Amino acid sequence: MKFFTADVQAGETISIGAAGRYFRLLEGDGDITVTFETDNGNGARTAWKVGLGGRVDQDFKRLMIHSSITQRIVIAYSKHQIDDSRLTGSLSISGGLSIKANKTVAHGAVSVTTTATLVRAENLGRGRCLLQNLGGAACYVGSTSGVTASNGMKVLPGGTMEVSFDDTVYAITASGTADVRYLEETV
Repeated sequence: MKFFTADVQAGETISIGAAGRYFRLLEGDGDITVTFETDNGNGARTAWKVGLGGRVDQDFKRLMIHSSITQRIVIAYSKHQIDDSRLTGSLSISGGLSIKANKTVAHGAVSVTTTATLVRAENLGRGRCLLQNLGGAACYVGSTSGVTASNGMKVLPGGTMEVSFDDTVYAITASGTADVRYLEETV
């Protein structure tokens, strides 16, 4: 694995002779756009977020990195998978807040009736939450206890819905009962 550090000016594109198949943006103040030039002269262009990386479809021989902001970036590239341990353990933030970097998954069932029912509490670390209606009645999903059959997102019996926002999740039925199951990922 090789590392490259550069100070990139806003609107600037830099060229790096870098051979590999794996790429990761280790540090930076914002996203970058990378064009991966291959041996056959083709190029694949994509945006990268800080901390993310992955495998490119073809071996590359040159990287063209563009930044819309002035920032210092640190990248890693390799012919083999790049695995760093930055996403394990915990991270403490001033004010006593501690964020666990290991993801967890929770699941359960909630009986939903004609009264708005809390299905999932606010979760600032929510990656996504899958909802499934196994009941005999349609349910309606919203982010507050003010959800109704008129303003909520309808989930038919046997239907599913994915929630990726971090607010509370409420559900209600127009009549009858819905057996709502959830599978929630916290990152």
